[in-house]
Amino acid sequence: FPWKPLTRFSSALALGLLWCFVRLAQRKTIVVVSAATPQLMAAWLVARLSRAKFVPCLMDPPSVELATDTGVKRLARRLDRRLAEALLAKGDAVIAVTGPLAGKFVPNRPAMVFEGTGPGLTDTKPADRHEPRFVCAYAGALGDAYGLPLLLDAYRLLDPSRHALWIFGKGDGEEAVRAAARECEHIQFYGFLTAGLDERLRSADLLLMVRPSQGSDSEFVFPSKILYSMALGVPTAVTRLKAIPEEYFEQLYTLDDADAASLAESLEAIRTLPSEERQTRADRMRAFVTERKSSSATGAALWGFLEGLALGTARSGSPSGTAMRR
Repeated sequence: FPWKPLTRFSSALALGLLWCFVRLAQRKTIVVVSAATPQLMAAWLVARLSRAKFVPCLMDPPSVELATDTGVKRLARRLDRRLAEALLAKGDAVIAVTGPLAGKFVPNRPAMVFEGTGPGLTDTKPADRHEPRFVCAYAGALGDAYGLPLLLDAYRLLDPSRHALWIFGKGDGEEAVRAAARECEHIQFYGFLTAGLDERLRSADLLLMVRPSQGSDSEFVFPSKILYSMALGVPTAVTRLKAIPEEYFEQLYTLDDADAASLAESLEAIRTLPSEERQTRADRMRAFVTERKSSSATGAALWGFLEGLALGTARSGSPSGTAMRR
């Protein structure tokens, strides 16, 4: 018996009804920070009973099927997804991590794009470095979905006397990374660091995010690693994911991931830029995150959006005030 969905629904409904009675005389907006069907159902019912605005938050598409799902589980996910999509479509507005995500599941409603907030990093000195080559660093999950095979192939094409790649992380692709490091002396694997990662990344020349731009989820996933890299104040290069708002590409370098040769050419082109030019862009990136993606700036924008929704004046946009791409 599916106790977990039932208990989630019951607890969310009970808390929602209690909130409804406490705030009965005020303008009401119910924000549900979940795309799980039990919470969505409970929040929608409470919103209808109390005549409140129903605003779901979307960080990912609901009920994504996994390669390991059996036939029965796959069918259950599909049914759950259909129900979640029907509930999301009833939203009076939406807060989503990307514009396309909002447009697909809560169409034709006011939407606020909220990619996240810049991490509050302390200023630490770069780690000591005895590497004269142009160092790119990748930190994150290791696997095909994150573009690691293409990145390794690109480095096999680059001049080992001019380029070096540092990789930090863990995942299913760890053995492939170890094999590449044994094969190519300019590829170095440091494993998963629990301490000192910021210092190592700050000593690199360029930070990389190589998630495939043509992936099935490229318009729905905003890698939070982008905000982290920008906050470090190190030049950062990314593939052109559809989910990344245009305002970010004014600060970031872009990578062509059509194939390994194209990616290698992109990295070589960035290497040949004057270091002063790269650092100027890095400083601009960090100011962008600090000033426009801070928790205070984002919180104020979200509050203004919800207040506008209650007054009937809400407009779609992002916390930094830019137009939303849907």
